[in-house]
Amino acid sequence: MSPLLQAPSNNPHATLITLFTNVVDENMTDQDQMADATMQCPSTKRLLKFLPPDHPPTSCHDSDIIKFSYARDYVRTYDHIFDRVANMFEFSRFPQFMGAAMKEKHTIVEKWLFRLKLEPGQKETKEEFDLMMRGGASGKERYIEWKRIPM
Repeated sequence: MSPLLQAPSNNPHATLITLFTNVVDENMTDQDQMADATMQCPSTKRLLKFLPPDHPPTSCHDSDIIKFSYARDYVRTYDHIFDRVANMFEFSRFPQFMGAAMKEKHTIVEKWLFRLKLEPGQKETKEEFDLMMRGGASGKERYIEWKRIPM
């Protein structure tokens, strides 16, 4: 990986970006899914502020229930799942083998670019939420910025 990056002495800003699109879905356990499926969990409470119910559900196929289930991905956090994968694959050992290390502070793209930024009640929150619901991103995409290190 490091040959793709200029040495910090030549370009201190040289950065390689990787995108993990499926790592959350492929490593989410049943326990992870159930942890956010209760009315008391933080993601449900936050989601209810974006999608307050206006009528009782008519069935389990009610369009509001389906929308609520779909929207849950945008209000959840997945850091713990990604951290579990990073530990499993020993990302912390990459520098000694690849000559590149993860940047703690991203400078080009946010770690979780498609995560909702605004909180319910803030200006333009509804627009941000509606845009996420219309878009093709899942909210589970994780970027890593890498920098070259001396070997």
